[in-house]
Amino acid sequence: MSRFHQLKSLPALAITISLVGILIAQVVFIYPELDAADGVINGDGRGYYDYLTSVFIDHDLQAQPVNDRFILEYKDKGVNKYFYGTGLLMLPFFLLAMLIALIAGAPMDALSWPFQWSMTLSAAVYWMIGLVFLSKLLKSFQVKDSLIAVALLVLTVGSNALYYTSVDCTASHVYSFAAIAGFLWMAKQWLDSNKAHHFFLTLLVLGLIVSIRPVNGLVLFFLPGLAKDAQSVSSRLIGLFRHPLRLLVGLLIALMLPAVQLLFYKLQTGDWIVWSYANEGFYFSDPAWWKFLFSFERGWMVYSPVFLLLLPAFALLIKASPWRGIGWTTWFILVVYILSAWWSWHYGGSFGSRPMIDFYVCFMLIIVLGWRPLLEKLVVRRVLLMVIMLFTLLNVSQVYQVQAGIITPWHMNLGKYFWTIGKLDESDEERLGGRNDTPPFHQHSEVWYDEQPVVSSDDPHWSFIRTDGDVLVFDQEIEFNGSFTYTIRREASVYLGFELELERLEHELNAASEAYVVIEAVDPDGERYHYDAFFINDYPVGNTETWKAWRYRYVIPQKVETGDEVALYFWNKGAGQFELRDLHLKLRAYSNE
Repeated sequence: MSRFHQLKSLPALAITISLVGILIAQVVFIYPELDAADGVINGDGRGYYDYLTSVFIDHDLQAQPVNDRFILEYKDKGVNKYFYGTGLLMLPFFLLAMLIALIAGAPMDALSWPFQWSMTLSAAVYWMIGLVFLSKLLKSFQVKDSLIAVALLVLTVGSNALYYTSVDCTASHVYSFAAIAGFLWMAKQWLDSNKAHHFFLTLLVLGLIVSIRPVNGLVLFFLPGLAKDAQSVSSRLIGLFRHPLRLLVGLLIALMLPAVQLLFYKLQTGDWIVWSYANEGFYFSDPAWWKFLFSFERGWMVYSPVFLLLLPAFALLIKASPWRGIGWTTWFILVVYILSAWWSWHYGGSFGSRPMIDFYVCFMLIIVLGWRPLLEKLVVRRVLLMVIMLFTLLNVSQVYQVQAGIITPWHMNLGKYFWTIGKLDESDEERLGGRNDTPPFHQHSEVWYDEQPVVSSDDPHWSFIRTDGDVLVFDQEIEFNGSFTYTIRREASVYLGFELELERLEHELNAASEAYVVIEAVDPDGERYHYDAFFINDYPVGNTETWKAWRYRYVIPQKVETGDEVALYFWNKGAGQFELRDLHLKLRAYSNE
């Protein structure tokens, strides 16, 4: 009998339902788009996947073209920004895709339909592997089958993991989840039995975890709580030093997979050690922990509210088992501190805080063990089940909203969040605007321009077509108005940010909902190398004859150079009647100097 079928019926059923749910979500969200230019192999996932493309398709790790996305320039050579561990776990499904492409006659380009399909299957399989290990881990703590089944289903459909198994399925987080689940199960086996093969397997998987995302090595500090008390942990550690050969072999096993990353660096750049995350890093003195957890922009507990159950779970666990509760609470604080100290605390375009998915095994173990004593009471079970169902329904609807473009993975805020609640119609898609870019990491900044122009007066940078006193007017006849231009006349190679404030009044309902702020940049020869536009309204406000204040922060993703000209203007594409006033624009240059 297989290990999977050794699980009790309820956990096995929950795993099966989870798999069916993920496959249904993939059919709805992904498969209609698999013939797109990049399908599901995009974003960060394209960087992890590039290791497979370079080795098996291009047969060359030394001539990777720099794209400033995931292949960065290092000493005039291209180096993959990401670590290879995710690609290693993708490998079996990549090889399957190559076989299918060969049989079906599909292009062997790593992006044709067999490869796209295989990556969706890969994510589903590794999520299932993680659930199997989580189920076994919970069972080792004598958790009831019914509670295990609920925990597995909640993780799959009640958290943002659903998005990363069905939409953004080439990101690393599902793979980390599976690796960490296997690591904790094997570590629990070693702590309980002290057998050498459990110890070696634990360290092998730890090396895999670090090879996927080095920061996830923080899971090592979760291990003491798997033991019942400090004495159990100390006895295992003392036992290791009594068997130095076993300890040495274990350390070599742990370093084996991370060492392969150094080999990749050597082949790509000629150097063994490379900081591939160029111009990125941590703000350890200023972690954005509150935003990371509770911000409506992309806060973890806002977009996966089921994890609010963690907060009382820590207190309940400390009361029931101080050793475990205090240890895991300290570990959680450390994880949040480290992850929220990353310069881009929201980790780019995402649904909620995606790096927390990697540790969902840990969080669910804390929730289950913390709440378990209270669940003996029927009223607690009923209330908790209702709360979980509500959060799950919210999560499933929001995954749909993100995929449909009702919720944006960028620049959310309080107003946008509440506007999107309950909106599922096509007419609600792509209605959010505004902009709130994160400044570049640890760059020196200098304000180049900081003015609040008077509309009725001359200004060397601003031009206006129609005004009413100090108010900028838009109607059916005025499509473009309020143009700002600025020529870079100093020696410069910098990132340039626009910080804009204004007030807007609509004379018709949602008159400015199809009006844009436009940003352009052209080189000295007049060739435009950047163009972008976003709605003036953060969201359709739903009132008229009321002044509404908006703020924006925009950073041009390419560096501007001496002689370039940048421009900002307002485009009334929808031809609605509205007015702007109290414009305040600041240009901020970011450089390494």
